[in-house]
Amino acid sequence: METNMELTFTQKFTEGLKQHDLTMIDMKDFVYSGGDNGSHLNYYKLLYNTDTLLPHKDYCICGHKIVKNCYIANGNQVLTLGICCIKRFISKEKQGRTCECCGFSHKNRKDNLCNKCREDRINSIKRVNNKLRNMCIECGIDIDNFKYPYCPYCIEDIKINKT
Repeated sequence: METNMELTFTQKFTEGLKQHDLTMIDMKDFVYSGGDNGSHLNYYKLLYNTDTLLPHKDYCICGHKIVKNCYIANGNQVLTLGICCIKRFISKEKQGRTCECCGFSHKNRKDNLCNKCREDRINSIKRVNNKLRNMCIECGIDIDNFKYPYCPYCIEDIKINKT
């Protein structure tokens, strides 16, 4: 059962959504899309491939003062929230990083793929190895050296495993 304070908080959030012509039902379509600080910023840059940030807002749509802006998006519509509202009003599966291929949550920082989709992509790269020589066939990262099909890290691992 919600306390008086929680009920007021939910009402303020709902009122803030109305200002953007949204309802609580619309929130199910929104997903976390980074922010303007730290790991939130890294994810924002990974998603949108840009260094241009949204204007900083001092208040969440619930009216709560925020220091770090976090973003949720539904297509082209982006809202700025505080982390407390993301944790409270966005479903658990959509609160963190979500795979760009399948939509499942993940914790990978190098790319926006879950482990299964990352493995599928690497396997497809291995299948067309002769055409894509600029990617390591073991881990899939970009390499500048076209002489070898592996990155320096994978070559080192292969040498260690052979001995």
